[in-house]
Amino acid sequence: MLERPYYPGGGLVLDSAATLNTKNITLELCLNGHTITAAASYTNSRAFYLRNTAKLTLTDCSATPGKISGFTSTPLMFDSSCTDAVLDLYNIQVSGNNSTDFVSSYLA
Repeated sequence: MLERPYYPGGGLVLDSAATLNTKNITLELCLNGHTITAAASYTNSRAFYLRNTAKLTLTDCSATPGKISGFTSTPLMFDSSCTDAVLDLYNIQVSGNNSTDFVSSYLA
C-alpha cells in the first residue's frame, strides 16, 4: 500500500494511463517539482483514467510546481461509470499537451 501522499523520486513516464477503477480508491501524488509525461511509444495517451468513485489528488509543495505534459489526448478522463469521482489539483501546471482541455468525460 502506498503511503499518502506518495512522493515519486523523479519524473514519471507513463506507457499507459494510470487507471483508478476500484470503488473508493484514493491516489494522492505530491509531484515535488517533477513532471508526469507520456512515453514516446504511448499514442492516444492519457495520464489518468477515473472510474466509479475513485479520488485523485495531485499536489506539489515545491517552489517550482510539478507538471503534466506531453500527452496526445486530454490528460484526464472520467468514465461513464463515474458516480462520485473526485479530482483535486493544487499547485500543478498542465501544459504541452496536444489537447486544449485537461479533463474530458465519456457519457454513454
